[in-house]
Amino acid sequence: MLGMVTQADNRKPLKDVSVTAYSNSHKEKITLSDANGNFNMIDLKPGIYKFVFEKDGFKRVVREKIILKTKEDYQMNIEMAEEELLPDLMPSTLHFAGMS
Repeated sequence: MLGMVTQADNRKPLKDVSVTAYSNSHKEKITLSDANGNFNMIDLKPGIYKFVFEKDGFKRVVREKIILKTKEDYQMNIEMAEEELLPDLMPSTLHFAGMS
């Protein structure tokens, strides 16, 4: 199984994305994407898998019920969106500037 991970907003490759393959709720294999966003999961047995893509600063991506068959190359291209930063929970003094 081959694939590529890119940023959703600008399509640039993402390096060091953790790609984990699960089969029947067991971790089968973990790999990282390279400098060009490419990853390769060799030696996965035929079956139904869940793939989880994780990188700090980005929203986690999960792809479930991916069927891998014998002698078939599977290409999976993933886009990851950056996590939105939470706004300050404390009110800003600017909100009250016009009040007396």
